[in-house]
Amino acid sequence: MTGHSFKNALQRSHNRHVGRYAQAACLIDTVGDALLERLSFIMIKPQRILDLGSALGKTSRTLSLLYPEADIIALDFCQAMNKQAQANCHDQPTIKILTADAYQLPIANHSVDLIVANLLLPALLDYPRLWQECMRVLVPGGLLMFSNLGPDSLKELDLSFAAIDPTPRVNAFIDLHDTGDSLVKATFMDPVLDNDYFHLSYPSLTALLQELKSVGSIKFIEHADPSYVGKTFWRAVEDYYRHHFPAPKQRLMVTIEAYFGHAFNPYQKPHRLDNDGNVSIPIAAIKRPPSP
Repeated sequence: MTGHSFKNALQRSHNRHVGRYAQAACLIDTVGDALLERLSFIMIKPQRILDLGSALGKTSRTLSLLYPEADIIALDFCQAMNKQAQANCHDQPTIKILTADAYQLPIANHSVDLIVANLLLPALLDYPRLWQECMRVLVPGGLLMFSNLGPDSLKELDLSFAAIDPTPRVNAFIDLHDTGDSLVKATFMDPVLDNDYFHLSYPSLTALLQELKSVGSIKFIEHADPSYVGKTFWRAVEDYYRHHFPAPKQRLMVTIEAYFGHAFNPYQKPHRLDNDGNVSIPIAAIKRPPSP
């Protein structure tokens, strides 16, 4: 699936399921709370904050309590989601709702002190492009904080699908170390990443899939194979899942690997690395040492 078609499919999913998002966002909220807890370890007093991929505005509301003097931009590309966020945040005058693409932020250069992106990355395909845009809007020394899903996420579901049909049906999540490398290559300063595991349970495969679809940023790869939606296929997947990954009270166990990262925008523009990891320094930038 191309980046453009993936984006369109994701936007349709968000618009279609926005009504059920609040009930289905337990995972997003749990990871978001863990992400914001990490802010307590960083001494920062932002004047302007960007909540990137703000969904229904829960993270923005929490940020407004943590930083009551800061102006907050709650940005999401889904208009239906933003309409609900507007209602949820109507009593918070410091929060401004904005509909826009994360790759093309309608925000001035070097005007944001803090960017928070909770589980936005699973919905995106081009990390270097996102990092470049984040660096553009962050002030020198500004902070980027984000959460993402690791390769161990939904492993029970992935294995259950594969046992019935080898066609890949769950998105491959990018490893923590690869994300860290992409930050370094984008010349972010002092990147730090750590991970955590969350174990959830669901009463049925249908309930699990409904939550994943409603959340939107955890989206299955689409296939034209008719068996993908056939009742026999789904029954076989759930039977396998229940037999191999049971949870108490006849529920289904789900493992989520989440990782968290933060990095700073450099105070001055550093020299960028090429594809081989080499640095090119213009001759004009090389200064003759002072005479003794």
